[in-house]
Amino acid sequence: MLNYKSKPKEVDEFMNKWQKKAEYWFIKNVSRKFGDYQSFIDDMLSRSFNERKTIISDYVEYNPEKGVNWIVCGIARYYDKFALPYYETCMFCYYKTAASMSAFIRINLIDEEGEEKHSGILFYTDHFFLRLKSRLEKDASMDSIVKSFLWNVGNVVMRDKKSDDGNEVKLTMKFPDDGYGFGRLMEDDGVKLFGIKTFLKRSQLFPHQLRDVKELEEFEKKVEYYPKELEEVKGKLDKCREELGIHITDCLYPNKERYSLTYN
Repeated sequence: MLNYKSKPKEVDEFMNKWQKKAEYWFIKNVSRKFGDYQSFIDDMLSRSFNERKTIISDYVEYNPEKGVNWIVCGIARYYDKFALPYYETCMFCYYKTAASMSAFIRINLIDEEGEEKHSGILFYTDHFFLRLKSRLEKDASMDSIVKSFLWNVGNVVMRDKKSDDGNEVKLTMKFPDDGYGFGRLMEDDGVKLFGIKTFLKRSQLFPHQLRDVKELEEFEKKVEYYPKELEEVKGKLDKCREELGIHITDCLYPNKERYSLTYN
């Protein structure tokens, strides 16, 4: 059972044991509603493509036994560079605290060339969730808090770097709802875990935090991460346009694994 004393290695082992099972439970649930999992993905991609924005699905809870708590959703992330969406699942495990909850979620960090350099685990403390709740209505439900959390982590920009003295690694995070998070690295037997303790507005930042945020924003301008599959898809579509004189309409039909094409 996870708690605030759990070491990075323990968290990693717990997530390895349950993550695939939680994802399977999600697939089973959405497939029941849409007929099959591919139809659900097609629907997500279609909505994202038509609305030109990132879409996050309703979440599914997975609680097979005491102490095992997961939340899983689907994300169709829209990339302006390609004018195309990309589907992926988002999931986190959590435990309840006296004041709120704390959560663990896996991430991949990238370097300034846009390449993934190492994976890690984010640990969002209950103080982070209390800060998040304060942005919502006075008596925000757990459902509202979870949905806000998923929206923010689904659209976060982050960067890790060594501290000025070189003795530790810090993480700076920028969320879409005028929020900034800050974490520090804890490492155990090769497992990297960043503890995220707060969720602050820009107006609440201390000078050293604001400096880190400005560095993150410069990093964001230089580095544009995107799934490599999208570059391949865009290349194929560009080739079709060039060879056949066709263009993509503004509609990606649901339940079909193709884009609608019309002649010029």
